[in-house]
Amino acid sequence: MKRSKIVLLMMIVSFLFFACKTVPKKSGMQAENIERGKTASSGVVDNTFTAMVVNNSRFIISLDGKTIAPTNTAENAFPLHDSELYDGWFVNYTIPLTSSVFYEYKDKIQITDKQQTVRINNPENKTLPETYIIVKNVSQKSIQLTNGLGTIFACCLDGHINSRETKLEHNTAPGKTAVYEIIKPQKGLLAVKVYVSIGRKNYPLMDNTFLQQGIVYTYIFDGTQIVKEDERPLLKINEPLWNRNSADGVSIAKIISAPGKDFFYAVGKVRKKDTNGSLYEAGFIQCTERNGTERWTHFFEETGCDSAVYDGIVLDNGDLLAAGHTSGDVQSGLLLLYSSDGGLLNTQKIEESSGFESVIPFTDGTFLLTGFDGENKLIFGKVHIEKSVIRYESFPVILPLTETEFITRAIPLYDSRTKTLFVCCNLRDAETELPMSSALFAITDDGTANRISLKHVIKSVATVRQDANGMLYIGGETGAVEHSAAMIVTVDIAQNKQAAFYTGGTPYAYIADMLLNEKSGELIIAGTEKAADNFGNGGVPFFKSLAISSGKELWTAGYSDKTYELLSSFIPCTDYGFIAQFTAVNEDGEYSPPLCIVRLSATGKMGK
Repeated sequence: MKRSKIVLLMMIVSFLFFACKTVPKKSGMQAENIERGKTASSGVVDNTFTAMVVNNSRFIISLDGKTIAPTNTAENAFPLHDSELYDGWFVNYTIPLTSSVFYEYKDKIQITDKQQTVRINNPENKTLPETYIIVKNVSQKSIQLTNGLGTIFACCLDGHINSRETKLEHNTAPGKTAVYEIIKPQKGLLAVKVYVSIGRKNYPLMDNTFLQQGIVYTYIFDGTQIVKEDERPLLKINEPLWNRNSADGVSIAKIISAPGKDFFYAVGKVRKKDTNGSLYEAGFIQCTERNGTERWTHFFEETGCDSAVYDGIVLDNGDLLAAGHTSGDVQSGLLLLYSSDGGLLNTQKIEESSGFESVIPFTDGTFLLTGFDGENKLIFGKVHIEKSVIRYESFPVILPLTETEFITRAIPLYDSRTKTLFVCCNLRDAETELPMSSALFAITDDGTANRISLKHVIKSVATVRQDANGMLYIGGETGAVEHSAAMIVTVDIAQNKQAAFYTGGTPYAYIADMLLNEKSGELIIAGTEKAADNFGNGGVPFFKSLAISSGKELWTAGYSDKTYELLSSFIPCTDYGFIAQFTAVNEDGEYSPPLCIVRLSATGKMGK
């Protein structure tokens, strides 16, 4: 009996010894944390390490059973297994699709036992399989989302939409918001049709929407029409829109898109003082991240010279070819080549030009320049880049003009399919110096130019776009009335058809920039309206979307800040929305400070 007690006692001691013993760490494990493996007063080893979890994301998160609101923190004891931290940690983001419907997103995170603080950031953007359509019913009647043929879609009005406990509804009462989930491959989304239905009346949602996986589309239905409110990736919900004012003295001529990149360029000029206190102007070139963070800024300046940059184009590798002028004893055309990291690779001064105003893609990897010579006559030039060196050659073109027609500005567009260069020119009467109706020219590769008669009077053309069928969209202002309005003329060369596509924004208005989005069937336009004169002074910036098929306004963004008179330039972002430049206008109609660059939503809204 005594012997059995001794054996039992030895077994208990042996069990306690191995239960409390820690296994030596493996060679790949990180160094021990001072918070790890503490021995409590009872003599038992605490096999955890403690860290502070900080929620730096836009969403409510849950981690290891703790729920943490944005900007909040929570202390958490992470368990160790054989003295090592389990590497399979996940964080759950609760993403609000509406005020009452949420999407749960689970993402793996890396935590090590060396961390004193675990910071949870926003999830990295990636394509998710779900697509969501949100409709806010602000009408006085209940609505249904259907396929337009009688099939009613089940929608979520409350709860976590991608959970098993989701409660689905088929009717959406007034004041409620419906969320419809679509899970299809990208090709399958092309055939999806969704309507807001009231009885037998159907209102289409997809007419000017290109559905994509992982995107949330938000609409408002007021009983008579549907208006798109927003469109953005699911993981970009609640991302703030930024607004950045330019420094004193800076005047930006244009913002330039870098397709497929996470940055963009802005070019213009800046007013500076030399050592004697005299004012001069330097060329301004800036590269900015898509989130509004400045990457670099450079000035092109030479002693005794004024310089400015008016346009630029981004090469496939992200480098910038910029065009402008520099003037000292002689005014010359200026060409600059910058690397994407801000290095000035090459500079060329072209003496046959007094300045270049535009640069566009041209034939066989070259670029076309337009500018003026010392006698203010329009000239063309070609450029190609060879081992980071700018190679320039003139491109002689004689445009068929009357004796009294004088060109003040030229807007080029090259059609690579027909190998035709279209140039829309703003004209002035050389005798009276009054503006004339703009003219359109078609130029072949050998420099032969033909004039295309415009059936509609348009002047002050600022932008020209072309669709996949070759249709030209020419944006400017009306020229036949005393109080001009913004105007778009379409020209179909192949079919010999022309039309006044859009007119609006009286008493004084003009279009400054346009973007053609054929996937969604939209022409997005920007400029100024309700101005005191045809220069745009006292005007109000406008930004709106027109249906390509009909010219109908799909959405319009209004801006209450009277500091700015014009939305002068904008570019699309690769993920969603736009980056736009707002500016004031001086008495001569030139862009002038103050100005700002703004990230806008997919329907032109500014951040709060």
